[in-house]
Amino acid sequence: PMKEMEQPVILVLSCDRYSDVWSPFFQLFRKYWPDCPYRMFFVSNNLDPSQPGVTSIKTGDDTTWAVQLLRALDQVNSPYVIMLLEDYFLRSAVPTDRVRSLIDTGIRLNAHCLRLIPRPTPTCRLPGYPGIGLLQPGDMYRVSTQAGLWRVETLRALLRPDQSGWDFETQGTRLSNSYSDGFLGVYKPAIDYVQGVVGGKWYPRGLDLCRKAGIEVDRSRRPTMSRRQLLGIIWTYTLVARIKYELHLLLRRFRTSRPEPGLR
Repeated sequence: PMKEMEQPVILVLSCDRYSDVWSPFFQLFRKYWPDCPYRMFFVSNNLDPSQPGVTSIKTGDDTTWAVQLLRALDQVNSPYVIMLLEDYFLRSAVPTDRVRSLIDTGIRLNAHCLRLIPRPTPTCRLPGYPGIGLLQPGDMYRVSTQAGLWRVETLRALLRPDQSGWDFETQGTRLSNSYSDGFLGVYKPAIDYVQGVVGGKWYPRGLDLCRKAGIEVDRSRRPTMSRRQLLGIIWTYTLVARIKYELHLLLRRFRTSRPEPGLR
């Protein structure tokens, strides 16, 4: 068994502007992952989520997303973190045994990252490890803020102080090309969730999830996405992103199957 210091911890990134999202996040987390075996650290600016069993990390007045994360990592005594965002609303029971097995495998393989949801799907199977694949150099969103296990050392190396979360994904993906391997992902979700807030607005699917769970949501502090905006999100992030990803896979297959010049 791993020593306590080697055990990963859950690091939930938030800020005070999203404090209205905290209550549904915690209620859904406890509903769908009541036997979570990992300590949770919750990152905010100055407000305390005041949740039992949760360690609050306050990073001070609002700064960049990356600086806030770097300050939080300074206070976490673990070589690995399981990174979540506060608007990731769990929507089904988390299979703790499977998650623990995946986390242990990622640490044993000395992975830089092991994404726990296939957004997007890995582009190459990892021999000997069913259900886990490789995110290769050049892959889209090889680095992302989706739920995943991160080696803290690698996370620090990919962060730049002026980055937003979106910058981290785009710039981090480019920077990750210096690592030949070690970026892993699952083919089936280990942690299944819907985003509760998109673009600063309540996402209707997140609200529906809360309503069905009997969870009250404070809708006075942020607007709800309109039907037109929702259709735009579905078009941009589902259909267009899927087409781009399929083209990426097609191009990768073409490059790897093309013979080297002069070879027959």
